[in-house]
Amino acid sequence: MTIAISNETKPENLTWLVGHLLHSYWGWWLSEERIREGVKNSLCFWVYDGETPVAFARIVTDKAMFSSVVDLFVIEEYQGQGVGRKLMEAILDHPDVKHTVCILATRDAAAFYCKFGFELAVDPVLKKDPI
Repeated sequence: MTIAISNETKPENLTWLVGHLLHSYWGWWLSEERIREGVKNSLCFWVYDGETPVAFARIVTDKAMFSSVVDLFVIEEYQGQGVGRKLMEAILDHPDVKHTVCILATRDAAAFYCKFGFELAVDPVLKKDPI
């Protein structure tokens, strides 16, 4: 298994990604066009088993002060095999992320992210949905 970092996503892999994100609890409301645009403007991490994608993460970053881990998932058949751990290690070691304050939101994986130094925020988080 290899971890490749790419902003030049293969069209067939982007189709795969769109399908997964549209069925996720955080991406169900997105359109295919929004997902494609988000990928184009982000630092993307892909995990492959051979040529087949098995995990993905997208990082939004200014490369200096702040980063946000978004859209991270490992397909079910590869969960529990260290794929997510390797993916997070690659993300947090990347020069565009390594020296930034890194944030993320999760509904079901806080314990996993805490292993990498993330802490639950105590201050309120504000949010504005698009109109």
